[in-house]
Amino acid sequence: MAAVALIVGGFSLFKREATLGRELAFGAEFRRRFIAYASSRGADREAYHWMTLNSTKMQAQMGFHGILSMFRDPPHTYSNYPVVLNLLPRIRSDFDDPIRLTFSHTGELVQMFDEVLVRYLGDLSQSHDLARKQRPNPAHWFLVGIEQMLSVPLYFFSAFGLLSAATISGLQQSWLFRLVSAMVVLVGLVASVISIINGEKTAVVNVRTMFGL
Repeated sequence: MAAVALIVGGFSLFKREATLGRELAFGAEFRRRFIAYASSRGADREAYHWMTLNSTKMQAQMGFHGILSMFRDPPHTYSNYPVVLNLLPRIRSDFDDPIRLTFSHTGELVQMFDEVLVRYLGDLSQSHDLARKQRPNPAHWFLVGIEQMLSVPLYFFSAFGLLSAATISGLQQSWLFRLVSAMVVLVGLVASVISIINGEKTAVVNVRTMFGL
């Protein structure tokens, strides 16, 4: 049980660090392209084309970071507003129309878009640094392994489309799931200590019996 948890946990930590690294690189490239496009005031069509091709991927990767609970674009007000999918073409429409560019708040929209990307990249960078620090620690291997083994039912429901990856991630990060994982680890440690003690007692009895003591 412990060996399986260590193997599963170690593999999961290596995979998590690699995944976060790829997402961080992709997010940084997306922001670089956006800055190039905004700095050119819409003239860099290649940058916009690349962002449009990758907008769905970026929106999905950002999760809740890419959603504005409330966004006001006079005279309209929106709730649960997907930033990448909606705000990017909104900025492009301003750049393409000289009249709208003159009277619209395009600069504020550009700044808002960039701030959303920066906050997301900051959180992603911290997660990546944490994963890199946890990777060499076998204790984290064991804990993450237990979490992954407890998540097997969640992955089962996900395979049938009943749970999304975002939902599973949210459940794994919840305090209740972490509490259950910690309790399983604690019970396992107590059971291991009891087994060791019982094993020592059995060994002492066998030695005494062997020597007739």
